Amino acid sequence: ILDLKLFKVINFRQANLGFFLFFFVNVGSRFLRPFYFEEVRLFAPSISGILMMISPSVMLVCSYLIDHLKNYFSTKLLVIVGNILLSISMLMFSFWNNNSSLVFIIVSMILLGFAMGFYYPTATQIGMKSLPKGKHGMGSASISISKSVGKLVGILVFSLLFQVLFELFSNQNLTNLLSKSEAIQIVFTGAFVISIVNTFLSFRIKSD
Repeated sequence: ILDLKLFKVINFRQANLGFFLFFFVNVGSRFLRPFYFEEVRLFAPSISGILMMISPSVMLVCSYLIDHLKNYFSTKLLVIVGNILLSISMLMFSFWNNNSSLVFIIVSMILLGFAMGFYYPTATQIGMKSLPKGKHGMGSASISISKSVGKLVGILVFSLLFQVLFELFSNQNLTNLLSKSEAIQIVFTGAFVISIVNTFLSFRIKSD
């Protein structure tokens, strides 16, 4: 049973909330990205797959480098930078349309990869280091639940919002392609707003 008293610890509470919001935004938007690539830009599935691989690849490289960065910057600062990069990438996503250049798309995906690479290990460390001895197993489970719930809710909300907006634009006599593009842009704008909120919340973390 999860000890709810752990959430009285500021950094642990912030880590759980931060992961929920980060995964809500990232995974929710990830659900729409292949749809944008294939339905709006009409890319082949193979090209869509390659584009989807950019962010995880950058994240792997960044995760390797993060240990070296911790020698020069505080963990709190790296968490904040991760959230800022997520916000910038979502802002760039919100400008994706049927005429966006491939370079612009790739750069925004690279920034998202850096955001994940900065945020995941440092936010985990922030949360776990704040726990009392003997509570790390429970803390790890709690953070995993926050991630999973964030993924689920993100996909549900983003897909529902897209469907509602798509039907709204379709009823305004817009073309099918333009309706999809406009709906995706608004959903990504919402993702940007939420990522900004998460950025401001990360300033509440106590410095290590």
